[in-house]
Amino acid sequence: MKSVDGKRKKMKDEKKQTIQRGDIMARSRKAAVNLINSWVGKNEKDGSYKSILDIYNKQKEKPRGVTMKPGMAWCATTWSAVAIALGYTDIMPVECSCFYIIKKAKKMGCWQEKDNYIPKIGDACIYDWKDNGVGDNKGTPKHIGMVTYVNKNEGYFVVTEGNYKDAVKKRTVNINGKFIRGFITPKYDADQPKISTSTHRHAGKEVKTVAREVIAGQWGEDYKSNLKEKHYDVNAVMKEVDAVINTPCGITTTTCYAANLSYFYKGSYKTSKKTPMRIDAGWNKKLMVEIPAGRKVECYGYFSKYKKSVWLLCAVTIKGKKYTGFVESSKLIG
Repeated sequence: MKSVDGKRKKMKDEKKQTIQRGDIMARSRKAAVNLINSWVGKNEKDGSYKSILDIYNKQKEKPRGVTMKPGMAWCATTWSAVAIALGYTDIMPVECSCFYIIKKAKKMGCWQEKDNYIPKIGDACIYDWKDNGVGDNKGTPKHIGMVTYVNKNEGYFVVTEGNYKDAVKKRTVNINGKFIRGFITPKYDADQPKISTSTHRHAGKEVKTVAREVIAGQWGEDYKSNLKEKHYDVNAVMKEVDAVINTPCGITTTTCYAANLSYFYKGSYKTSKKTPMRIDAGWNKKLMVEIPAGRKVECYGYFSKYKKSVWLLCAVTIKGKKYTGFVESSKLIG
C-alpha cells in the first residue's frame, strides 16, 4: 500500500507541475487560431454560420442583453464565440459589437491603439473602412477578425474573419496598413508557436523560404536570373510563389497610397512581357501577382516614384480575379 500511495502522490505532483508549466489547460494562441480556422467556409447562404451564433447565444448573461439573430453583423460574434467555446472569456473580451468590444478590451488592459503594432497570432485586428491612412486611426470600428498568421519580414499578416462577404474567410493585411483601427492583445498563457516550413530543399534553402523571399523582393528585380545564378530550381520556386500569392488569403488590392496624380499616365496599357505587380512602388516591395505578357491593365493616372523609375497604380483581371497594385512603367506598352 505504501508503494501505491507513493506512486499516486508522485503522479499527483507531476500533474500539478505540468499544469503550472502550462503544458495542459493553458490558454494558448494556437488553440484559438485552430478553432477559428476550423470555421473557415461557414456562411450565411447554407446557414452553417448559425452554429457560431448558437455558441454566442448560449451564454447565461449576454453582453447588453443582445441575442444574435440572422441578418445581424456577426464578425465580433465570431471572435467572441472562440473565447466562449474555449473558456477564454477572462482574457478575451466578448461582445457582438466592435465599438463595445474595444471598450471591454481597454478595461481588460488588452487594447493596442497603435496601427503599426506587429500582432501575434490569436490577437484581434479591428478595422475602420473610413481610415484616411494618416497617423493612428481613431475612427469608428467597423469590423474585426483574428490574426492567424504573421510574417514580419515580408510585412503582412493574415486575419480570419466572420461575416467577411457573408462567410468565415481570410484576409491579408499589410503591417501598419490602411484601415487598421487597432488590436486586441489577450494575455494568453502560451505564446506564439514557430511556423514550420516545407521540408523540400534546393541549394541549401527550402523552396518555400526562397519563394517567400522572392515575394518580399529580397531577390531583386531580376529575381529569376538571380535564382538561377545561385543554382536554385527556378520552376520549383516560382510554383511555390504562385501557390502563395494566389491563395484565397492573398493580397488582391494594395493598401498603399500612390504619391502622385497625373492624367498624362491615365489610360489602358499592355504588358510587354510577364510582369510583376507589387503592393507598393519598388521592386523590393511584396509581390502580389505576375501579370501575363500582353495583358491589358488600366491606370487612372495615379503613380509613385521609386528611385528613377515610375510605378503606375493599375488594375488588372487575371483568371477572373481583379488585382490593384503597382507596376513599373517601363514594363508597359501604352
